[in-house]
Amino acid sequence: AARHCAALAILNGGDPRLAAEELEGLARALRLRPPQLRAQVLAQAAHAWQSAGDTPRAQAAISAAIALSPDDPELRIDRAGIRAETGALREAIEDLDHVVARAPRRADALAMRAAAHRRRDMSNLAAADIARALAIDPDLPEAWLERGILARVAGRDDEARAAWIRVLAADPDGPVGDSARLQIEALELAAPPPARR
Repeated sequence: AARHCAALAILNGGDPRLAAEELEGLARALRLRPPQLRAQVLAQAAHAWQSAGDTPRAQAAISAAIALSPDDPELRIDRAGIRAETGALREAIEDLDHVVARAPRRADALAMRAAAHRRRDMSNLAAADIARALAIDPDLPEAWLERGILARVAGRDDEARAAWIRVLAADPDGPVGDSARLQIEALELAAPPPARR
């Protein structure tokens, strides 16, 4: 426990690479402990590697965690996020399929899968996932953000703006709200000037 706390303190102190190495070392030291515990430590190492900008090490750590606890939805979602960031969208969708098959009411996984489908130009699948996500959680900011992006891609600018305004109401100071704010700004910059009367 003390070693774990020390590694997290290093991470919070701004040295994610050293923290990741410490967490991976701790996971090795826990080889006789329950696999779920080792998986959680490796997941924290993956986050630290990601913070350090070392995506290959992050993927290796989260994959090792999943090998220890293959049905943990949080680990699958974490790996899907890392894979999506690197453009491995098909593999990200595979992880999210695994989550949704076992936890069909995980609206966050559905919204994440929708984003991956959209990026693969599968708008119909993306829209279906967003509809399911919002039926489960009508206020999920990630789902409204993605719904707005889908509307914008389809040329429905008013619908996109309305969706992003809902994001700002639900997550005004968070990262999803920041993304919605950027989307609205881009929409306004791209909009034609108002007609003269």
